Amino acid sequence: MKSNSAKFLSLMACVPLLIISCGKTPNSLEQKNDKPASDALVKSDPALALVERFNMGANLEKMANQVAMNTNTYAMVVQKHGQDNAKKIVASEIKKLLPLYQPKWNMNLAKAFANNLSKEELTSLVNDVGNSPYFDKLKQVQSAVGEEMQRNSTPILTELLTEAMKRAIQ
Repeated sequence: MKSNSAKFLSLMACVPLLIISCGKTPNSLEQKNDKPASDALVKSDPALALVERFNMGANLEKMANQVAMNTNTYAMVVQKHGQDNAKKIVASEIKKLLPLYQPKWNMNLAKAFANNLSKEELTSLVNDVGNSPYFDKLKQVQSAVGEEMQRNSTPILTELLTEAMKRAIQ
């Protein structure tokens, strides 16, 4: 059991790279394939409005699937269900659990942006995207945001994976 835990923890050490690299980057925000933000949300929590408008937390599902496939538990799922089915089963369980974990993930991402950008900067970014005078600053804070997400959101990813793998192995 210790080896399973050690392998899982070593995989979790790779999470910062995934967190930083899997989400929408500031450059992708310029594509305008977003949904409008509600004025009330922009006023009350512009960081969350930014995250939700551009679906910036969408990397959670992809990251969970990538990490899951490198665990010892995934090998057990493969043994039980076969290689082809294992990937589908694990992905399905992760997808089913996303509604429970995505809001927490998005809130942590919003907090990370709020800790690195002012309310004025965030509001401008939500409303003006690439035309915002703070767009370059958004690019500059990506590393700090990624580091904060790693510190604060690894437990969310761990919980999601633990539950998904438990369900997949049943």
